[in-house]
Amino acid sequence: MKKVVVIGGGSWGGALASAIAKKIGKSFILTSSAPRSKEINRGNSKIIAKNCLGSKIIAGTVSKEILHDASLVIIATEVKRTLSFCDDISKYSPNKTAILIASKGFSDDGQVLPVALKSKLSKRSIGVLSGPSFASEVIEEKPTALVVAGTKHLIELSREILHTNKLRIYGSSDDIGTSVSGAMKNVIAIASGIVFGLELGENARAAILTRGLAETSRLVVGLGGKIETVFGLAGAGDMALSCLSSTSRNFSWGYSLAKNQSTKEILVEGINAAKMAMFNANKLKIEMPITELVAKTSQGNLDLTVEVKRMLERPPKLEWK
Repeated sequence: MKKVVVIGGGSWGGALASAIAKKIGKSFILTSSAPRSKEINRGNSKIIAKNCLGSKIIAGTVSKEILHDASLVIIATEVKRTLSFCDDISKYSPNKTAILIASKGFSDDGQVLPVALKSKLSKRSIGVLSGPSFASEVIEEKPTALVVAGTKHLIELSREILHTNKLRIYGSSDDIGTSVSGAMKNVIAIASGIVFGLELGENARAAILTRGLAETSRLVVGLGGKIETVFGLAGAGDMALSCLSSTSRNFSWGYSLAKNQSTKEILVEGINAAKMAMFNANKLKIEMPITELVAKTSQGNLDLTVEVKRMLERPPKLEWK
């Protein structure tokens, strides 16, 4: 039987572990939180599907014990922690263990995550798992479609472990485009929340989503990905979900910012993604005005009304130039 380890004991990690346990009978979670590990193993965790509580999911905090004999490792942690597990994966899992990145963002130096991981785990098969997916709906087994970008073997392995009629897995060879699109959906979701919070109307929100896709496509192509990926599940699909739903964390953060409401987090993953996207855009000489606006939102004295007005006063141009 395949052994699958999900690194990350948050809601998305719990949702993936639940889906895997339902499909193949058992899954494992590696978490840094001892209390969370105990909750999962005792069968009273809120992040695990009820029909998976108990012996179907085993959690632990010791990498050597959990990663041993893994066929597939799915990294579903905060982006900033993604690379920190490379040494343990290399040391404690077999060389043939495949890696799927379910985190969305860029490394601290602006690299696309699969590129960064391949530099540290050069002998491993590394891919990306992304697409429009709220963890709660995956837990509830509501229909969801995701994309796995990687080698043919990795796609087939992922389908064997995850694919059902409720959680459909589509394949792609474009790991760069899939990863960048996943990071950018958080950025544009913040912008969408700002537009909604400023009460600029549904026309403006639709424009933000569409022009956000245009910015994403320029960055994806500039970094070596494929433009069609931007208009698939990892791009348009995930962006639509995050930009049009008030339950999206990044959308809600942007909305709260526009309404001058206090936010629980100073920065969410979308802010860091925006900054790293602009770092890459400046190197590639790509214009990304929406992303640039979002990157500025960590500034305490930012006047969003003025910034949006400045963006709207940009000279007109061809849609795809």
